[in-house]
Amino acid sequence: MFNRYTESARRAFFLARCQASRLGSPSIDTEHLLFGITQESAEAIKLHLKLDAVALREQLATKPVSSRSPASTDMPFDREVKRAIAYAVKEAKLLGRKSIEAEHLLLGIMREDHCPAAKALTMAGAPALADVRKSISASH
Repeated sequence: MFNRYTESARRAFFLARCQASRLGSPSIDTEHLLFGITQESAEAIKLHLKLDAVALREQLATKPVSSRSPASTDMPFDREVKRAIAYAVKEAKLLGRKSIEAEHLLLGIMREDHCPAAKALTMAGAPALADVRKSISASH
């Protein structure tokens, strides 16, 4: 599944899984994925969203910690993350890219506009999806 993803995108997934595990979540949700993206691609957050990745990550990390999941447990993606990933694939294609990058995952989250991570981006003052898409397109 991950052969079309860049190293940066794969690392964002890994970091999302680590965050979900740390919080004791039974699945990886959009906030975990956004957390992973902020950790892996802080410069992209600053460049395309005009936001401070550290502040955004701190906001996302405020969920209470419950019992931790064992590191070896397979952790599924929740429905919203699955849709965000599908959107990311479409965004990469729309922008003429063969590989899916962390920035495409970010666009995918923004397209899943009712999910907690998209709401967190809106509350943090992120630009509109179309503006972020233009910024990403211009940087390639």
